[in-house]
Amino acid sequence: MKKRITSFILLVFMSIVILTGCGGKQEEADKNKKGKESFPITITDAYGTEVTIDKKPERIVSLSPSTVEVLYKLNLQDNIVGVTEYCDYPKEAGSKTKVGDFNGTNIEKIVELNPDIVFGNPGMSKEDFDKLTGLGIKVIVAEARTFDKIPDTFKMVGMATDTLDEAEKLADDLTNKVNQIKDKVKDTEKVKAYYVISFGEAGNWTAGKNTFISDMINMAGGENIADDVDGWKEYSLEKIIEKDPDVMLISAMVANDNKDILNSQEGYKETAAVKNKNTVIIDDYLTQRPGPRIVDGLEAIAKALHPEVFK
Repeated sequence: MKKRITSFILLVFMSIVILTGCGGKQEEADKNKKGKESFPITITDAYGTEVTIDKKPERIVSLSPSTVEVLYKLNLQDNIVGVTEYCDYPKEAGSKTKVGDFNGTNIEKIVELNPDIVFGNPGMSKEDFDKLTGLGIKVIVAEARTFDKIPDTFKMVGMATDTLDEAEKLADDLTNKVNQIKDKVKDTEKVKAYYVISFGEAGNWTAGKNTFISDMINMAGGENIADDVDGWKEYSLEKIIEKDPDVMLISAMVANDNKDILNSQEGYKETAAVKNKNTVIIDDYLTQRPGPRIVDGLEAIAKALHPEVFK
């Protein structure tokens, strides 16, 4: 169990780096938007690098699971020629050629696929980035570091692939759904919540401020009790007991389909959340990937915190 959870923690930290980035500048979307895209266009990506795309990309490699989801929503699935082992949604993405895994990026395979553009992730090494760009391959890192920048990253992908109209609709749909959820919980009393990544021998790891999880807890009418730490950190069991959360949100990869997994855990069993059976399993992929489905993660958290307004 300890080995499994420890491995999960490593994957979480890797995924946080891989699955979070920063969006492009909105003024560039306005500058480059001329009905349908007009090439060449220049985009400033998450690395702050200006990337000029000369023509509409026909062959696309994505090293980011969230960008793969965006590409499918933009009906560009037939243009995707390479993905990583983590790009598992939609299910069909799993059949694409793999160019990366836990061990890193397969530069040779990417070159072999002859892509017009590679959508990278903030977790890719500078060495890999330089190798690809040094070979004349266009690389754009298009992911959001904060929840509010996610719609802008959809538009960045749309700009780069000549699907800006569709990307803007996707961004608007997400924004509208988020606003609907926020409207439902706006008059509710804040609920204290804690997100469980691991516990026991593996340590009490959680999501502090400046994480998607914490952003969503706060947007969903909650108060993340771990907002006194920054990022993904090990949290004091004494603090968990002292702050006494009303709801425990448990990572699905840790819960293993058992929402009562904390019932016998020292410290946790003393909290109001566990005593009152307010423990909810949360799908990690809905809350850690800044793609179209993240609004489903927000809704799942909102329902866990305020089930009364979602009846």
